[in-house]
Amino acid sequence: KAVHNKSMKFSYLLNAPCMGNMEYNKEYHKQLLEYIQWISDIEVDSVIVTIPFLIQLIKKQFPELKIRVSTIATVNSVNRANFYEMLGADEITPDVMINRDFQTLKNIKKATNCKIVLLLTDGCLYQCPFRLYHYNLLGHASQTNNEIGQNYIDTCILNCSIIKYSNPAEILKARWIRPEDLSHYMEIGINHFKIAGRRMSTPWILRAVKAFSSQNYNGNLVDIIQGFSMSFGGLEQKDPNLSLRKTIEKESRSKLYIDNKKLDGFIDFFKNQNCISMCDQCDYCEKWAKKAVRLD
Repeated sequence: KAVHNKSMKFSYLLNAPCMGNMEYNKEYHKQLLEYIQWISDIEVDSVIVTIPFLIQLIKKQFPELKIRVSTIATVNSVNRANFYEMLGADEITPDVMINRDFQTLKNIKKATNCKIVLLLTDGCLYQCPFRLYHYNLLGHASQTNNEIGQNYIDTCILNCSIIKYSNPAEILKARWIRPEDLSHYMEIGINHFKIAGRRMSTPWILRAVKAFSSQNYNGNLVDIIQGFSMSFGGLEQKDPNLSLRKTIEKESRSKLYIDNKKLDGFIDFFKNQNCISMCDQCDYCEKWAKKAVRLD
């Protein structure tokens, strides 16, 4: 109600990549339907979903809810986008790994009637080997019926951070999008964008929103992109990740500086480059990292 009173819309996140097959258990399935009914009853506008079965279920039994396919579903081709639209999707956030694949994005936009919503602020490694596993870790940890609960060690973040802080080129290979480069995506018909950062502070979110809405940021990209600086609240001694989180918080203050204004023109190269098959033959990101990235 508070969101609607501000003339905004509310999306509810149901985007775990796996439910441990509980969605097919009779009792749990009943609870799931009751839960989605509650989401509908409080007048949520849309849900963000990864699991195809869940998309089909919501489309058939809760048609009043719009469905956005999560980036976790790795929609990275025209064919996959068409399949998700057939399943009932109204909107799609493509796989962040194709954020700089302009031809694929353009063709997905042309081939579907879905709203395409690009995720702007993801600082994950390009073609990250931990990504799918990490989503599964987080998905299962968020589920109250999980026997293990949140008792896991987030080795994914630790590995990812070590790689990025050891090689500045990997920082530029990550598929974030600069505020100044939104116009390049508008040119191919994409006009809707997502600023991720729900675990970040309110000042961080406001700073990022201002930067992307004005399409201009004069400063350190670390301040508006996730994955390079981390902040955690409510640390408890029971948290198995306590020492890891403290390590990451210390690491996030390691004076990483990505000079946004020194990246003017950086995006142009990707309009004609096939990164997925030629990354080992190219030193483009390494050269730009020497120019724009400072790291202690």
